[in-house]
Amino acid sequence: MDFIENLAINSEIVIINLLFQIKTIVRSDKRTVLFYRDTSVEHQVDDCFKEVWNMISVKEINEGDIESYLKRVGITLMSNLDSKSMQPKKRPVKRKRKVKMLNSHLTSDILKEFD
Repeated sequence: MDFIENLAINSEIVIINLLFQIKTIVRSDKRTVLFYRDTSVEHQVDDCFKEVWNMISVKEINEGDIESYLKRVGITLMSNLDSKSMQPKKRPVKRKRKVKMLNSHLTSDILKEFD
């Protein structure tokens, strides 16, 4: 929302005019985020489906049981979902190295001043 306020002079008026096309969410850090709501994609969900969806509980089922059930049904799991692959890689520690002076003609005892 800060970006829109900086971009448009009358941002509040623009937001009020587009209120039916915009979904607003307030984040935990009190910043407001705006999302475009595409009404052509929205559809109604049947009440029977909502009831059945809310009746199903998976709190007691662990990941191993879910994997074995999916294998029995014939659904294969994605192979890239290992816990090791999801962890960020650590950067190697940079160490100070001794550098050999290659420009020996620049040392102070060799340089001469010409007036």
